[in-house]
Amino acid sequence: MPGVNESDARVNAAVERVEFEVDSSDAYQELRRLWTTMPRVPKLIDATTAPVVLCQGGQTIHLALSGEESAGSMMVAYVELEPGARDVPDHHQPFEDELWFAVQGEWEWKIGTETRRVGPGAFAYAPRGTTHAFANVGSSVAVMLTINTPAGHERGFEGLDRLVGEGAPAEAIQRHFANHDFIFHGSTPG
Repeated sequence: MPGVNESDARVNAAVERVEFEVDSSDAYQELRRLWTTMPRVPKLIDATTAPVVLCQGGQTIHLALSGEESAGSMMVAYVELEPGARDVPDHHQPFEDELWFAVQGEWEWKIGTETRRVGPGAFAYAPRGTTHAFANVGSSVAVMLTINTPAGHERGFEGLDRLVGEGAPAEAIQRHFANHDFIFHGSTPG
């Protein structure tokens, strides 16, 4: 068809998951390298129906775009945080940038040394190495869209969901976070 690009026919195409054991930060970087060899898949979906990769502690994360689908360039997730859910404490990622867009509810967001109460329409950017944290400070579900670049954050969430569901000890959860380059400043959640 004239005017149709090669990628146009791949909208929402299924991709094969790259099965890869992440047992260190170096392995995590190798997974990211493997993703760069995959084609990018155009997407058009309702984020609320995207697969759930984490449903623990009052937080539900729907994966809208994975590393396999973006050739490792980014992960996009739709995050729902229940009122009274445990806060996500100060942390950073040394090798990825993170962006947030508030969709619903009342949030407290921390980026670097600045903390603000925000609502729908708010935006935050935490370049790699920047401390960030968030909490739902309202009385209803808070929702945000989060983008991490490069991709990989989703594998950390998937593994956390599995470990918590299995009742894994705190040491295993801490090791999992470290292997996926989640660097917490103080106590590790989970």
